[in-house]
Amino acid sequence: MSNQNTHLVNMFLGAIGKPAMTVIEVPDLGKVGVRTSMLLGERSKFYAERTTDTANALLLQKTVCDPVTGDLVLADLTLDQINSLPTHVVDPLLDMALPAIGIKKAVLEKEADKLLEAEELKNSETDQN
Repeated sequence: MSNQNTHLVNMFLGAIGKPAMTVIEVPDLGKVGVRTSMLLGERSKFYAERTTDTANALLLQKTVCDPVTGDLVLADLTLDQINSLPTHVVDPLLDMALPAIGIKKAVLEKEADKLLEAEELKNSETDQN
């Protein structure tokens, strides 16, 4: 193996177990850490465990962390408890956490635009009738 390949392998090995994290300011909470990436196995588990009713709560449970240590802070809460949190608190967290499961903000904005266009078309058809 060449020195360049060995260096690259060592870089990969150095990344093991180190998901990326961002610290944000959340209303009513202050500074909160959010993992903006997951370990590959964690992401696979997330997709296997999620349901329509629990996907957002599960994402928060797997990504919201202590801003200093990186330890997950919602791991001991139930998904029902997390689902009971107000949106002004969780929306900024979800926005930051979506990349951890491979969802880019641009994709979400594109989907939102499609929904808005469909709603506007529906409303204009209703107005014409």
